[in-house]
Amino acid sequence: MLLLPPELQFRWILPVPRIDQLPADQKRLRTLPAQCVLPIPRELEISSPVVWKAAWNSAGLAITAEVTGVSRWDCDPDRPLTSDGIQVWIDTRDTQSVHRATRYCHQLAALPSGGGESGRDPVVVPLPIPRAQEDAKLADSDRFLILSQQTKTGYSLALWIPTSVLTGFDPVAQPRIGFFAQLRDRDLGTHPLALTSDFPYESDPSLWVTLELVDSTTTAPA
Repeated sequence: MLLLPPELQFRWILPVPRIDQLPADQKRLRTLPAQCVLPIPRELEISSPVVWKAAWNSAGLAITAEVTGVSRWDCDPDRPLTSDGIQVWIDTRDTQSVHRATRYCHQLAALPSGGGESGRDPVVVPLPIPRAQEDAKLADSDRFLILSQQTKTGYSLALWIPTSVLTGFDPVAQPRIGFFAQLRDRDLGTHPLALTSDFPYESDPSLWVTLELVDSTTTAPA
């Protein structure tokens, strides 16, 4: 029996390509190419219903989740952490040696519905990170771009995070960033990118993986 899960036995560095057309080309944002898939460390132990993808350019960072499985989308922006959707954590300094978040660490809840006047639009809710030694400034929800689509076999979420809301985001000087994500869904369960709820990944940046922002362009299918 392994004393440590595989995710903690290696430092996971996942390459992320640059796509310059984002976020203006929303079709490309919805359908990031195969080069953008993030290998999921959690799949070493258990299969996941989520395909995570990421891309970047000087204007920001794109994160998408393609979910297999039917969901009823129970979402409430006033209760983002208990709503269906994804949570994303980002450390623009990739500080692997600290156990409490700094001002360079950000947490976002992306919900596929619950926003807008109708309550049916997707919405992003920035959140403080528990036990942070210093909080990042929380951006207004309307500064993000989020797209959602429901199908007969599942749903997808596409999130664009602009540079202006990511304290310290500098892909040239700091091409590696800390990252973590999870799907939470009442029907499909909770599926973190790595580790399990036995570990405090929601508050400890040292448990996050590393995204390497590769300075080579790629294109998505037309």
